[in-house]
Amino acid sequence: MRGMWSLGMSLAVLMTVGNGVAATSVPKVGGAGYFLVGREKMSIGNLNDRLGAAGYPRLSDQGIVFGGGGHGYIGQALVGAEGGVVLVKKRTSAGFKTRLAAGYAVFNVGYAAYAGGGLCVYPLVGIGGGGMLLDIVPTTRPAFNDILAHPAQKTQLTVPFYVIQAAIGADYVFPFGENEQKPRGPVVGVRLGYLYTPRSDNWRMGEPVRGGPTTAITGPFVRVMIGGGGVNYR
Repeated sequence: MRGMWSLGMSLAVLMTVGNGVAATSVPKVGGAGYFLVGREKMSIGNLNDRLGAAGYPRLSDQGIVFGGGGHGYIGQALVGAEGGVVLVKKRTSAGFKTRLAAGYAVFNVGYAAYAGGGLCVYPLVGIGGGGMLLDIVPTTRPAFNDILAHPAQKTQLTVPFYVIQAAIGADYVFPFGENEQKPRGPVVGVRLGYLYTPRSDNWRMGEPVRGGPTTAITGPFVRVMIGGGGVNYR
């Protein structure tokens, strides 16, 4: 509920910003492709409680996201997609190593609230899906016969979820040449937003696992984008 309230507030802010800023030059057509990096919040308190109670090392709730995507403009309308992998620092304790990772992919829609001089500022919303993966691996080096006798040396659990995001972004094209109406070249951008996933306990280890802890990727984010693109202004 708290995550949905925060997402709703983010959408309201984005609508206010978008309505309060007018585009100085309307893109006729354009787009950008990019790599992205940023920080992501992991809602894994319940998971850490269960890991700690069982004697396994607890995990950080902060992850680094690496990914990529792209978007295109038709007039002020923006359509695109992006995906990323969230990596959390592994922890080792009591003969075991715990690793957590997550991934997501979303389809984005938005509009150019401001455009001109190679700069574009846009609010967007996105919806898609993702999942989380937990590995519990012993740090010992077993003998081959030990593995044959006890094959379950590594435990890998996954949980899927839906993903919703709201963000405001800004891209700047460093143009090659002097044509101000058709800037093309390297693109650098930044996005500030909020990612929400409904908390899920639908863990699987090949087959469904009963009684798992609820987890999610929910919270504010900052992402930096580097790529290339261009735009034609009307």
